[in-house]
Amino acid sequence: MSFIPFFAFAEDKGYVTLVQCDGVKGFYGATWSETVDVPSNRNYLVTDNKTYKPSYVKDGYDWIPSRSFTFGEVNGGKGNFFIYYSSGFSNEGVIFANGECYPNQTNPSIYGKIAIASPTTAPFVFRGSGKAERGIAFAGAVSCPENCGILAYSHMIGGFYLAFSGDVSKYYGSVVVTSEYDNVGRPWGANLIFKGDASCFGGSVTVGADATLDMRIAASIDKVTLREGARINVDVASGGKLAVRSTFSKEGVHPVPVTIMNASVKAEETRCDLLSMPGDSTCTIKDFKVINDEDMYTMIKSVGIDVSEDGKTKTLYAVYYATVDFKNNEEKLFEHDDPCGFSSVTNESSWSDSNVVHGDVVYRIVKNGGRTTYFSLLHQEDVPYVFPSPGLYFSADTVLFLRSKDNVVSNVFFVGSGEKGVLGLRNNKNDLALHSDRFVVGGRLTIGVRNEIKLRLIGPVEGDENSTITLQSLSGTTALCRGWGEMRGDNSHFAGKIRVTSNYPQTVSYNNFASLIVTSASNLGGPRSSFTYDALSLDRYGQLDVRESIVLDEPTRGIFVSWIGRMLVAEEKELAIKQQLTVNGRLYKEGAGMLALGGDLRFLDASGAVTEAIPSDATNRTFYVTGGKVKPLAAHALDGLDVVFSNKTSKLDVGFALDLHTTDEELRTKGICNVKSPSPLAFLDDNSSKKIPVYVECADETPANEYLFGVMTVDSGCAAVLDLLEVIRPSVLSSYKVKLNRVPDVNAGTVTLVANLKKYGFAISIR
Repeated sequence: MSFIPFFAFAEDKGYVTLVQCDGVKGFYGATWSETVDVPSNRNYLVTDNKTYKPSYVKDGYDWIPSRSFTFGEVNGGKGNFFIYYSSGFSNEGVIFANGECYPNQTNPSIYGKIAIASPTTAPFVFRGSGKAERGIAFAGAVSCPENCGILAYSHMIGGFYLAFSGDVSKYYGSVVVTSEYDNVGRPWGANLIFKGDASCFGGSVTVGADATLDMRIAASIDKVTLREGARINVDVASGGKLAVRSTFSKEGVHPVPVTIMNASVKAEETRCDLLSMPGDSTCTIKDFKVINDEDMYTMIKSVGIDVSEDGKTKTLYAVYYATVDFKNNEEKLFEHDDPCGFSSVTNESSWSDSNVVHGDVVYRIVKNGGRTTYFSLLHQEDVPYVFPSPGLYFSADTVLFLRSKDNVVSNVFFVGSGEKGVLGLRNNKNDLALHSDRFVVGGRLTIGVRNEIKLRLIGPVEGDENSTITLQSLSGTTALCRGWGEMRGDNSHFAGKIRVTSNYPQTVSYNNFASLIVTSASNLGGPRSSFTYDALSLDRYGQLDVRESIVLDEPTRGIFVSWIGRMLVAEEKELAIKQQLTVNGRLYKEGAGMLALGGDLRFLDASGAVTEAIPSDATNRTFYVTGGKVKPLAAHALDGLDVVFSNKTSKLDVGFALDLHTTDEELRTKGICNVKSPSPLAFLDDNSSKKIPVYVECADETPANEYLFGVMTVDSGCAAVLDLLEVIRPSVLSSYKVKLNRVPDVNAGTVTLVANLKKYGFAISIR
């Protein structure tokens, strides 16, 4: 065996080796090659690919009393450390020579002396262990020779971090941190953290793709290599900064993201130094992308790199704008419905710097007193009002009133944990628009509309998965308590939820609603980390107003209809929904356009859980079609809904559409399957003899001389509803006759209405 030459205190007696370690019984529960009365006199070794599991000590740490404790042998057998909670090593500590260390449960720390003996050609591995994000912290002093090192990376689908918090000045070897990828190419993430007393690292650090060098303190590292896709985080609140002493290398063509964490609000401009490197480094400002953590209402004014007077050091820095705070609650000073009323924009006493609103600072609207704080922009009748500052922040329980038809603010931020909103109020029916380079939502944003106005956010919206945007109609009981909102921008960086609602707890009029106008699928947000059934909610007459043909197929964003939800599709436009649709109420399809459904259809049970089973209350599964066509893209897209066609009020044509060339084989043979619902189809029309048209769609390629396709399949006890259907051929099929037959399936207890297309007339063949 190739033993570790670090310690030779008991070489004459040899190592005590691990025989077996079951469960989490720790040092004294394991079976060793010999029994030792005083473990502190002997060196212990885990090898032959065995795994040591420490005691399961949740609120403390497992203390290992040996002289030294070695995992693996250089050029020999491996020894693994499956660490639950924290562990402490006495005397000469722990030696990592060959093997793996991976955590379970919480994020454990390793206390005592730590030595790295694995050569850089076969580094010791520290990695994640499962689906949850976990990490390991070196709480003690760490030593490592120059030719040795470790590898840290994520594993499976959880992220991973390795943290240094003790003395690392004698670490002369290497650390490589990188990420693995799942089977669709998404990174799992890995962080290398410097914090506590780890202020001077003697070795080299290499940061791979989708891995992060996380500086919680001001620490220097001898050599740093950033590969393509590497990132840096700098926590400036705790004094974080990265200083590279001898060699700084950046690989790849894309700039390195440098995220500033926890910058604090200042009344004056503030410079933050982020990264220093040797003066001979070839890096320029174009090699870095400085990103701000905006949770604290801070905004970067400029970034740059300067060179020290002696030319030996380059420093990457960021300058933050000064921040001016709002002092007054405008509720007492202006009438909400007065477009020309008081505005703090022109009132110097409203601000912490005692000046009217001006450029070169950012403005922060924070809650003032126990009530909601209101702030309004100026009214300008014929030209847009442009806010002179580069940024405007709103915290929890603050409200922005728009008075001009068009308003421009360079950057708008809505952050905090409470309720907050953009509320547009005017005495006429003109549109109100807020233009911005970006809208950042960091909590719950409420957009309120009424008086039949249209309130538009024009610009990209950003937000994480904890953010929610609610479009709601404001209080009142008349038809004027409806309005429209529009999110016109590429919102693919918005991972939060969107809710559209009248927000009335009681029964509301059909004319009281909030409607969200969309012209692109990206208006409704981008991907989330996992599927959410209510990423878009239509609630209490909440309406989705589709003005252009779009396809919704983001697999992580579900659509939820609660109580009453409406989908309005403009004439000659098509809304195709391939995402999961969950119904717990009544869904209305309105407008002359097409609604195509092809995603999974789900419902809510009595406990509020998502289920495939239909609810017993029919009001929680009814689909009203008052205008336009409904086109199934999958056989069971409507299965479980009580589908009711009625155009008494709208006077618009209604009907189904079926594609003869569908790729869904079950849809082609069985048609629209609705076998779950006890009332699968109804038609409410003044003319009792009128039928529901099924419009056959056929591309350029016509079917054979005879072609069979399914129209609808229902439960055998509901076969009478098939009398409500008639098949309408397109002109390209004018030479075909249509014959409808009912085909029962005794085993399934269903009946299918089958259409037989058969060509008629004479055919002349010339050879």
